[in-house]
Amino acid sequence: GGAHGIGAGTRKGLTVTNSEFYWIGGSIQIPYTSSTFKTDVRFGNAIEIYGGCDNYTIKNCYFDQIYDAAVTFQYNDKTATSIIMQNINFSDNVIEHCNYSFEYFLTASDEAGAGYMKDIVYDNNISWYAGYGFCEQRPDKDRAAHVKAWEHANKLEGMFTITNNM
Repeated sequence: GGAHGIGAGTRKGLTVTNSEFYWIGGSIQIPYTSSTFKTDVRFGNAIEIYGGCDNYTIKNCYFDQIYDAAVTFQYNDKTATSIIMQNINFSDNVIEHCNYSFEYFLTASDEAGAGYMKDIVYDNNISWYAGYGFCEQRPDKDRAAHVKAWEHANKLEGMFTITNNM
């Protein structure tokens, strides 16, 4: 796919198991046409939730040649409230040649005290070659990472564990 393999907004109970994802993302979504964007807008995650999530599980999957992230949950809107990302489990996956193996970020208004992440597990995954392969054509070649949180508030309540990964 030229954008995302699986893309969802706020969601409860998204589970993906025993699946393979190859050659996802990289298509031009918004062409460079003005001073608004410095380059063409291109993206593409294998599995993404954009918004709140609860009981989000990715297990026993294989990811290869993904333009952006193998798995991500993210939200970026400083005017939003009530964005909760909780009970997230990414485990027992193999990830290679993706710009980011695991990406997450949350920027939401905290005025109502309701924007946070809680109970996240990233366990027993094998990841290598972040930033290599298909994603080497990205304009931001120096930003690849196995775990990417960006410069967002990412308010945490409860546990967030990254264990037993290679």
